[in-house]
Amino acid sequence: HLTEGALPELGTAQVGSERRSVRARVASDEERERLWPKAVAAYSDYETYQRRSKGRKIPMVILERA
Repeated sequence: HLTEGALPELGTAQVGSERRSVRARVASDEERERLWPKAVAAYSDYETYQRRSKGRKIPMVILERA
């Protein structure tokens, strides 16, 4: 299970050819409600993963520019 304390404070992500410094955080309930359907639309196996979790909410990680 992912806890916010387990996330790196600062890291690097690559978007296309651009590398960016980012901070990671767990999405709020409101963000997750808005973003989860988009994640499932991009990768339908997330829906299967959610069903197999037996009701546990799968955390989503947000990367923000540092």
